[in-house]
Amino acid sequence: MSNAAATEYIQQRVSTAPTDAAKSALTTLQQQYTQKLWHQLTEHVKKLVTDPQIPDKRGLYTSFLHHFEAKLNPVSLVQILAHIVHAELHQIPSEALAFLTPLLVKDQDKDTVVTAHDEAHVLLLSHVAVLHMQANDTAACKKDVEAARVLVEAAHDMTPLVHSAFYRAAAEYHKVVGTASEFFRNALLFLAYTPPNALDVSAQHRWAFDIGIAALVGIDIYNFGEVLSHSIVHSLKGTENEWLLLLLEAFNTGDLEKFDLVCQQASAQMNAQPVLVANEEFLRQKVTILALMELCFSRSLEHSISFADVQKACRLPLKEVEYLLMRSMSLGLISGEIDNVDQCVTISRVQPRVLGREPIGEMSKRLSKWTQHVTDTIAFLNKNTVGIVE
Repeated sequence: MSNAAATEYIQQRVSTAPTDAAKSALTTLQQQYTQKLWHQLTEHVKKLVTDPQIPDKRGLYTSFLHHFEAKLNPVSLVQILAHIVHAELHQIPSEALAFLTPLLVKDQDKDTVVTAHDEAHVLLLSHVAVLHMQANDTAACKKDVEAARVLVEAAHDMTPLVHSAFYRAAAEYHKVVGTASEFFRNALLFLAYTPPNALDVSAQHRWAFDIGIAALVGIDIYNFGEVLSHSIVHSLKGTENEWLLLLLEAFNTGDLEKFDLVCQQASAQMNAQPVLVANEEFLRQKVTILALMELCFSRSLEHSISFADVQKACRLPLKEVEYLLMRSMSLGLISGEIDNVDQCVTISRVQPRVLGREPIGEMSKRLSKWTQHVTDTIAFLNKNTVGIVE
């Protein structure tokens, strides 16, 4: 379509503006278009599409911006389209998809203004993936996420905005299909690229709750310090779901007593979560393994740990200690040698974890103790080997 069509449209919008404020905003837009101030125009439109006084935001794109969209920053263009969807089309995913997907369809292998730009392409694929999930089309959502992931992994650098949108879409997909570990990883990356103030309180609580549940039931998640390092998880404090925060803290330190206490006090809330009920036995096994890891970490300067000590720390029958050790070693959480004759285990490595202030303080004390031991040994050798080598 010609530029005359865009000019005629914006003139009509100015003349039919519902309020003086809307008329002023649209007049500014008209002037920027006439003067070809594309950057200023783009930034102005980003504000307009979030202004409730501006009606028919979809028409603003289809009858105006679309004529010269190649002049605009592709990432900003996708942001504008996403705002329009949120304002006018979010309740009807099919219409929103019909509005967005043409920009993903190449014409005889010729890129669109969006697909020609990797960041804009990933951003639009991410928004479309979320819409496909809202339309209950998991197959299409998976296809969108996988296509976006290829671009993300191939790129040397992308802005936090794009990464945030992509990992949000990937997390939403894995939440629906029930892959807890993948949801957990993508959700943490989403939070890493998303400023906390970008989420309202209810959204913070929802993400914190979902991430907490995923951490508990994820089959290969044993690093709870990583979860608790995010401030958003602590938003659960003082809410009806504070029990989940307490449970995560119990898992983080392998505190079986605290685990049992929380399970007792919050039994009604936990039983209301089908995924926790279905994984009841696994949760007990997991916190027991974490108790073993905590024991091994706290006794890292000692030559060996007896089965009796493991039994006491992990609250297990003695006959189950060896299985617990083998299970933990098979998961790669600890490394060492089991001595069935002397009923002890020698630990050479514990899986690295994100530590809080208290564990770091304990590590510092043990390092100081080890340093003093080395100093005493050097002094002993210096004193008792005089004359051996001259």
